[in-house]
Amino acid sequence: MERYENKQYGYVRDEILDEDYVLGSLKLPTEVLVENGQWDEFIPADEIQRTEKYETYGCTIFGTESALQFLFKRVFGELKNFSERYVYIFTKTRAPGNSPKTIIEAIRKQCGMVDDDLLPMSKAATYEDYIEPDPLPLLLQWKGEEFIKNYRINYEWVFNDSQIYNRNEAIKAALQN
Repeated sequence: MERYENKQYGYVRDEILDEDYVLGSLKLPTEVLVENGQWDEFIPADEIQRTEKYETYGCTIFGTESALQFLFKRVFGELKNFSERYVYIFTKTRAPGNSPKTIIEAIRKQCGMVDDDLLPMSKAATYEDYIEPDPLPLLLQWKGEEFIKNYRINYEWVFNDSQIYNRNEAIKAALQN
């Protein structure tokens, strides 16, 4: 019998708190953006969180930014490519990774996002290069603050730990918003 090893690529599980927003709680306004839940026409550029030389353990950053890039294309008609490296450095993400809540909270309240051209992964030949410059230059931080001023980012969990039934339905509903 073959055994499968559970590999860690950067996801750190969050505890969903009572004050967190959960889909269907009516704490945020909902707007159907894609009636059938198929976002194919809004797919952002494919990005990989690792290179042949190093693993970033940044899946929560790559996943969160990809979701926001889908939304930018759907809501504003803009194809964006944000710098995962910028958020990675700001949040001091290191192995074993980070939590989705930590990342989205940093983006919405602390660091914002900057264009990938300003701090691309492609310019980091090694992991040591990838986590630099730390601290981030003030110009980059100001660009990130501009993002926060210009865009309001909210989020909801699709379901919480106490919701054990109808999770598939919750996912289908979330894919419309």
